[in-house]
Amino acid sequence: MSNRLTVLYQKLKQSIVSIEGMKKKRIKREQTPFFLTPFSLLEEPEEKKLSYGSGMIISPKGYILTCNHVVHEMTNIKVKIGTDQSVYQARLVWANPRKDVALFKLPRKKNYSLFVFLFLLRLQ
Repeated sequence: MSNRLTVLYQKLKQSIVSIEGMKKKRIKREQTPFFLTPFSLLEEPEEKKLSYGSGMIISPKGYILTCNHVVHEMTNIKVKIGTDQSVYQARLVWANPRKDVALFKLPRKKNYSLFVFLFLLRLQ
């Protein structure tokens, strides 16, 4: 079995991407028994947090499929492809929060290796 996983990894490693970006998170203030305080009129402060995820290239033109919860409200999205340490700026093309799916596009620099689902069937 481990040999099959090694073969699978070798075939697909250039189509798996790591995703990195910034997410803003609101910091909740302590609740007070009083309805209005001077602090309750101010906006809640925000904290920027580095967030990570993964996805797969599904088109040689650079389209990436990932989960929406990975990239929801993420800004400054950067992508690394496989073992390559180059960083690419990706842009959101489409998202469906209800189905938890998102699609990104890499800049058109080359033909990207894509995740081939049919290959998985040949391993069985």
